[in-house]
Amino acid sequence: MPEPLQGVRGHAVAHHPDEWLNTIAHGQCISLTPEATARFYQHPDVVYRPVTGVSPSQIGVAWPRTQPVDDTVNAFVLSCRAVCNDGTLAETSLITGR
Repeated sequence: MPEPLQGVRGHAVAHHPDEWLNTIAHGQCISLTPEATARFYQHPDVVYRPVTGVSPSQIGVAWPRTQPVDDTVNAFVLSCRAVCNDGTLAETSLITGR
């Protein structure tokens, strides 16, 4: 079993998945990521390992209040709400501007 990392300092900023994976592959950082990421982003020198003892993560959807919400964003948010409500659409509504 590998030794735990000690005294790790610093950070890396990646703007695209390939850049992120290359940074990890070259030993410049480690990263926490949702489990689903491993299905979509692979690199021959990166291994995904489960992490236990951390709380679940949450995400949000945000957009400027001053711009109208397009149909794609509305459909996405409705889908998210449906999943969060165990598949029921009872508490969903379209997003409107302010």
